[in-house]
Amino acid sequence: MDCQCQETEALLRDYAAGRLTQSDRQRVELIIEDCDQCAKTLTQLQQSTATSISQPENEETNTALSLGQILTVGGLCTLYGGGIYLWLDGMLHSDEIPWAMKIGLPALFIGIGILLTSVLIQRIKAAKNDPYKDVKK
Repeated sequence: MDCQCQETEALLRDYAAGRLTQSDRQRVELIIEDCDQCAKTLTQLQQSTATSISQPENEETNTALSLGQILTVGGLCTLYGGGIYLWLDGMLHSDEIPWAMKIGLPALFIGIGILLTSVLIQRIKAAKNDPYKDVKK
């Protein structure tokens, strides 16, 4: 490597890792067009980065992760929902609690449940329609 190539090695590493701004990427692309040694170095860096970062897609692992997430969210909803139900049931049958609280607290918890459900549905729809989900680094 000559002096100029040594100066651009840090840029080449960042380019291979995808950490450069648009102007720096264009600068590196101009450099590799002019310098064969820098182009070879970049190819080696990209290959080493790809082998160190890439993990094979395993459908069983993805299924297990999805199932784990569903079970965790479902378990938490059941646990908290059951606790809230028991608490509200005891409160609603008490004569010492004002009627405004007997109406307001259940309405609050139902509203939070509806909001949470709508946000989860939106997130699931957004994940399915994400145009960048198949983009590889």
